[in-house]
Amino acid sequence: MIYKLNAQVVCIAVVLIVGASATSLSAEPQQSAPTPHIYSVREIKGMFPRPKTVEQLLRNLKLAYERNLLVQPGFLDQNVLKQFFNGTAIHGSESRAILELNRHIFPGMSVRVDHTYFPIAGHNAAAPPHEYVPGYAETLNYIEINMTSAVVISVRQIKDIFGGEFQEHFDLGEASDGHAVVPTTKGSLQYSQWIRRPGPEEFDSRDALFVVKKELVEGPRCIPSILRNRCGLKDDDVIERISLSGKSTVH
Repeated sequence: MIYKLNAQVVCIAVVLIVGASATSLSAEPQQSAPTPHIYSVREIKGMFPRPKTVEQLLRNLKLAYERNLLVQPGFLDQNVLKQFFNGTAIHGSESRAILELNRHIFPGMSVRVDHTYFPIAGHNAAAPPHEYVPGYAETLNYIEINMTSAVVISVRQIKDIFGGEFQEHFDLGEASDGHAVVPTTKGSLQYSQWIRRPGPEEFDSRDALFVVKKELVEGPRCIPSILRNRCGLKDDDVIERISLSGKSTVH
């Protein structure tokens, strides 16, 4: 194993800051599901092939998203990660690792994996009537795939494989405090889902985020309220970064 996993509550989480305004096209509804089955490393490895094309890599990502493999402890096994991404070597520690991909198939690409575990002990609430708050465990992991110019993935490929249930975010170059900044990306496509578990305050969440590369030659600044039909991501726009995320919290 890459990490010491002392709870069956593994997830993968990612935070991307693009200083963007977001327009929600569609979002998956909240679902309720029973406690997930914990797969063995062998079971997980049998779910997908070692990818030899961009399409196969994207289909592996789609499968991991749909089956919520990101909350499975076995998914972080180094042999599973190597097979899932067609990796050749892993370097790092319990909290952070870098996976190098096959340079003949995915030249220059790498995957970063961060792991953080938060056990929260039970305690009495600070405010009256100081009721007891049960302890819980929360695990956050971070997986980020960095692309290179030698490997091209388009917005159309993402939509074809992941489907149309996504949120589209536009990087309009406006920071949260209202001061204008230069956009660093064109925007992103985000797929997300929130799943409630049987226990109180138990849930899993998952996200797949595809960040779109900024165009080399920019046109007029896109303002959705004014240029509604001309704003948005195009099918031939290129992906520069991919992230899978998820979160699992149990008492």
